[in-house]
Amino acid sequence: KQSGIDGTDSGLVIFGQSMPSGFDAPTRVKHAFVGYYSAISGGTKYYDSGMVSVQNWNVTSDTTLYAQWSEDSYTISYVLNDGSLTDAID
Repeated sequence: KQSGIDGTDSGLVIFGQSMPSGFDAPTRVKHAFVGYYSAISGGTKYYDSGMVSVQNWNVTSDTTLYAQWSEDSYTISYVLNDGSLTDAID
């Protein structure tokens, strides 16, 4: 879960078939879940952010999939008291 919480811990997949549905995505404060991949960084994507299969299972052994995350972004707006930059700096 790569520092995430919740979500489904494990599941059974069948070689050559799409990833099973019905699993829940993990959550992580101030991050958006991108999907499950075969590596901590990069790798093959098996589930997208909505836990939809995007790749048939093509590994011939038990393995671990890793959650990958993007940081949430925020927009900050500044309102100057009288519209003067000089007053805002003082």
